[in-house]
Amino acid sequence: MTHTPLEKSFLLLQKAQQIHDEKSHRDILNLNLKDRLKHMALHFCKYVGNIVEAEFQENSDAKIDKVLVDSLIICLASANAVNISLAHFAPQEAKLLASTSSFAKFLLSLETSHRSREEFVKKMAILSGKMAKTMESTDHMEAGNPREEMSALLPQMTFLVLTELARAGIAIEEKVHSRLLAIEKKSIFEGL
Repeated sequence: MTHTPLEKSFLLLQKAQQIHDEKSHRDILNLNLKDRLKHMALHFCKYVGNIVEAEFQENSDAKIDKVLVDSLIICLASANAVNISLAHFAPQEAKLLASTSSFAKFLLSLETSHRSREEFVKKMAILSGKMAKTMESTDHMEAGNPREEMSALLPQMTFLVLTELARAGIAIEEKVHSRLLAIEKKSIFEGL
């Protein structure tokens, strides 16, 4: 199968995340899908709180940048859990602009869905709340399809986070790989 540069960039990030999860997060990969998605929804809720908390601390931009990268990592892991290629959900106009160019140019082509960090946090909180509601509903055996609902919410969260990362000028691919490596170095097997 032939992939556009955009699809290849996304799939390489998702593959790197999958390899990382197999090395460093076997406990989460061994959960059933419902529990894994609930775990991911909790991460997003935690990250909204972390961003708001960081706003009141010194060096808040660096702390928020780290949370944004972690948020993208959880988007990748979540997309892998439900087996979706995030590139397929990119806005059509951005796909056309990025069909022959780099991931960085794709990011620049994304329209920012928010005007400020505050608006970003509100939108992230809304999506996190919808994810939490979706997964909480499974405990009550409420009608619905949580996999389908999460598969629709995850691309929205991903592109929201990507636009904020791009708006902040963060080298996304480099920062994701750097963060994954930092986590892997904590393993007792590192260096063997």
